[in-house]
Amino acid sequence: MLVPPPGSSAPEALCASFDHAASLGFLLTEEARAHHVDSGTVAEWAHSGRARRFEHQRGVQRQTLVDLAASAVAHCPSDTGTYWHERILSVDAGSIEGLVESAPGLSAATRRFITELVLINRGRLIDVVR
Repeated sequence: MLVPPPGSSAPEALCASFDHAASLGFLLTEEARAHHVDSGTVAEWAHSGRARRFEHQRGVQRQTLVDLAASAVAHCPSDTGTYWHERILSVDAGSIEGLVESAPGLSAATRRFITELVLINRGRLIDVVR
């Protein structure tokens, strides 16, 4: 969340994001991604994502990335949360599957892992961003 200095006419905005490959399991082996899909543990893997690059209190477990998104939206006017909630709702399973299918060079296991992961995180965000 980018907050302009006091007295500025600039609006609040979201920060740019990066490192999406790691958040989609890039650092996992092909076998690990397949195992998560086959064993039904993609949601557990999704919940392990922590906001390591953001402020935190020493000795306190870092918040999840979903919790970080929720806390950022909580600092915004209510219409901002409504906007993002509607945007997240507008992303349906078909569009996610289509996008993942269009990515070249991904194995079937990786495609399943990414699709399931994005759908899980979509649901998690719908629950907290309002």
